[in-house]
Amino acid sequence: INRTDPTGMIDGDWFDEKAEKQAQKTEKSIDKKISELNKGNASDKNDRITELQKSKSDISDMRNDKNNQYKFDKSSNNGNAPETKRTGANEITIFTDDAAKQIHENRHGGQIARGEYDIDMSGNVTKGTFGVSKEFDAYKAQYSFEGKIEYIPFIDFSNNTNVMNFATKLFSQIFENYF
Repeated sequence: INRTDPTGMIDGDWFDEKAEKQAQKTEKSIDKKISELNKGNASDKNDRITELQKSKSDISDMRNDKNNQYKFDKSSNNGNAPETKRTGANEITIFTDDAAKQIHENRHGGQIARGEYDIDMSGNVTKGTFGVSKEFDAYKAQYSFEGKIEYIPFIDFSNNTNVMNFATKLFSQIFENYF
């Protein structure tokens, strides 16, 4: 028996069945990557494993967030842009199309769940701060999974969030390649 309240929460769980299935799939991918790293000899394997454990905590934090329900959707339903954004008063949707970007965007979901920052439906920060450190943290999570960083710029520069994301990604690439 499932009881669904007006906000869509089922039996006190802030992940609906579809979100829980995606979260479990991501957790299995993380566990598989940790196992691969443990068997390998990558020079940064310990740092990557630590970061992957944090990625599992991001999922747990989203599950336990009593203020927001988290959903997962394809980037193709968001103008092909991977993004974490507020899609309802108590709803955060994470748009991605691959595992590495899922890890990246989940970090932002975890940051929101932990109260590090919050956003309104226009993408404006309403609580805490969102800046380079939050984006850099998400790229560290992505790198820990994939072992490389892939850069795809946002196209809509009229949105301040997109400008911030673009600048952060550009800074990350410069830092990675020249320092």
